[in-house]
Amino acid sequence: MSPDPRRDPIIEQLWRMAELLAVPLPWTLAAFIERAEAVTGKRIRLLPVAGLHTEGAPCGLVLERPAEIVIACDAAASDADVGHIVRHEVGHLLLNQIGGAPDRSMTEAVEALFPEFDRDEVLHVLGPQDRGDETVRQCTVPPC
Repeated sequence: MSPDPRRDPIIEQLWRMAELLAVPLPWTLAAFIERAEAVTGKRIRLLPVAGLHTEGAPCGLVLERPAEIVIACDAAASDADVGHIVRHEVGHLLLNQIGGAPDRSMTEAVEALFPEFDRDEVLHVLGPQDRGDETVRQCTVPPC
């Protein structure tokens, strides 16, 4: 069956991602993370960090390490905001928008936010500064 040319390719891609994840109904954060781990092949750990926000709103940051993906979010974020941040960041992971190897300024920021991490173990960082205009335009939520 060929795709309908009237359908938006971004919407089609989102449907494929939802099918790949087998988004749980009823939705729970734990089940969603479990499905995302199966798709990414890595453990996903949530890490609350005080003061992690942009433009006054709670925000997320993704760090990829050899054995895990860490999704950091503002420690003061509500459960609803945490769920939103996790879905948003997993969407970036599934779209293969994993960011780049941390440069010097990002390495310093990672060391300040996550002193327990060995900076040589951080493979990729995806934060607000990594999302170009096209990525932000495609998001249906405010950029974080």
